[in-house]
Amino acid sequence: MKYVLPVKITIAMIYLLLPAVIFSQVQDRMRIAIMDLEPKAVSVDVAGVVSDLIRTELFNTGLFRVVERSEMDKIMREQQFQAGGCTDTDCAVQLGQILAVRKMLVGTVSRLGAKFIINARIIDVEKAEMEFAESAQAESEGELDTAVRKFAEKIGNRIRGKNSEPQTTAKPEKVKAEKKTETAGLDKYKKAVKRDILLTGLSGIGAAGGTIIGFAFKKSANIVYNEYINTFNSDDATLLGDKLDSRYANTKAMLRVGEGFTILTGCLAIWTVVDIMRLSKAKKSQVSVIPSFYFDKKNLKAQVAYSF
Repeated sequence: MKYVLPVKITIAMIYLLLPAVIFSQVQDRMRIAIMDLEPKAVSVDVAGVVSDLIRTELFNTGLFRVVERSEMDKIMREQQFQAGGCTDTDCAVQLGQILAVRKMLVGTVSRLGAKFIINARIIDVEKAEMEFAESAQAESEGELDTAVRKFAEKIGNRIRGKNSEPQTTAKPEKVKAEKKTETAGLDKYKKAVKRDILLTGLSGIGAAGGTIIGFAFKKSANIVYNEYINTFNSDDATLLGDKLDSRYANTKAMLRVGEGFTILTGCLAIWTVVDIMRLSKAKKSQVSVIPSFYFDKKNLKAQVAYSF
């Protein structure tokens, strides 16, 4: 029991710390509310579907905490706020303050011939002004989901301070240098995450190995102990006693090794999560680290590849 307790404490620390780390990442996301787009030459149902798609795709960028439509309705009912026809900046700012968001998205979805056009404005609630406008087009109703996905990416890029389209006046050498610097930064974080995963895995193997070997020694010590208590020859008893002391010493040492590696594995796991968050921040999108395992039968080599 005394060997297992530190392991349980370590696992408990990991479970307590990881939610705090993840929660801090969620709290860093910008809170935004999307008003239902005003329909023009389209049905209210289509406008509602497009509005919901925008909420979903903006959330999927990993940059925003999007206020749910039901939550907006509840708050507006409690505040007796009438959102019908709320399309101008002053009204959006007032509603944004009630919803406690930093940005508001208002706009229209219209139809021109066979094309669907989405026009939207981002309102900065704190500055009480329109920050920028963005648009997207879909050649048909079936392509609206793809258009909304690209539209959400452009909104995310511009809120992060990037233009939705490349600057035509920028010098190619400068753009290339900036891209090279950005790529180098991402590569640095990717290498750090790969290193963390490798170290965490090796430490986990050490923890499992030390614990398994420790319990194997303990089982062996119990066998020797049973022989010891059933021995009546004094010489044999002395030899078995020495052997028993050696087995218990080995048990204690290996379990201590297992405990040490378990604590180290917990620390490295937290370190890995932090580096993944840093990579996600540098990449400006959510990052999923997916290891893939390959085994080359011909050359008898195993390889682990990571998809970020």
